[in-house]
Amino acid sequence: GVSFAAAFRPEIMDWLSTNLGRPSQRDGEGTAWRNPRWPVMTWRSQERHWPDGVKTIEWSVDVTFADAATWAAFAACWQDRLDGRSEASEA
Repeated sequence: GVSFAAAFRPEIMDWLSTNLGRPSQRDGEGTAWRNPRWPVMTWRSQERHWPDGVKTIEWSVDVTFADAATWAAFAACWQDRLDGRSEASEA
């Protein structure tokens, strides 16, 4: 869940936790395991070289949902943000 918290605002983390459960869970013996309902993130970096000699790294993330129904529910709730608008609909 930590990497998701770095990529998503608290209200999105709350939506994910409410609808999918905690990002990690423990079995009867206390062993932690990843909740398979949570999306998988793949981080990507790309160096940028600017005309003035400055070099920066641009980070992006690909998020893959476990199933189409979860993606559809997420997209319906957060459509404004996915479209680049600042206000999201309430969960």
